[in-house]
Amino acid sequence: MVDTLGASVFPYLPKALEQLLAESEEPGEIEEEFAHAGTARIIKRFLTSRSPRPPCIPKGGFRTSPNTTLPAWLSEEDVNYFVSKFDNRGFTRGLNYYRALDLYV
Repeated sequence: MVDTLGASVFPYLPKALEQLLAESEEPGEIEEEFAHAGTARIIKRFLTSRSPRPPCIPKGGFRTSPNTTLPAWLSEEDVNYFVSKFDNRGFTRGLNYYRALDLYV
């Protein structure tokens, strides 16, 4: 697996990600779920997850506390920087990369 600027390139499309994208073929569905959950929460979830699986945002939002303990290498200022960028441009471009990943591999 290669990781460049936060965009992972998998030698194959992980089944969980493939299923997620297949369930939401319509652009805007996942983006709506992200908006409902909140950009800061999404960023924190992505950056602090210890699971080897692709990030998962449950339909209908999270059932757990929105408070996430940040690791020592990640400050609230760092999170706010990323939030400002994603609030400005959204997640669509990154999601479209994964929607079209099967065209690249």
